[in-house]
Amino acid sequence: MDEMMDGLYQKTEELIGAAEKAVEEKDTKALIGRGHDIKGMTSNFGLTALAELGARLERQAKENFSVDTLGDIVRKMRPIYYDTRSIVDKWMKLN
Repeated sequence: MDEMMDGLYQKTEELIGAAEKAVEEKDTKALIGRGHDIKGMTSNFGLTALAELGARLERQAKENFSVDTLGDIVRKMRPIYYDTRSIVDKWMKLN
């Protein structure tokens, strides 16, 4: 289980980093893809707060929202990821 979670954490950090880079580069197409990837992967693990942000990013990027608005979504991801990771890690230690 630890290996699986480590893989999830590593990939989530990569995807958030890629989304942050896409905001810097004003790459809406990449934001659609990263939003989709984050949504799919995190929803498979029940990380609903991140999945919802990923879905919102994907949807709003497809609807041509401004990069500033999309950047606001992306900037929320890392703190929510860290909070979620902390909760999951504590839960796993108890079980």
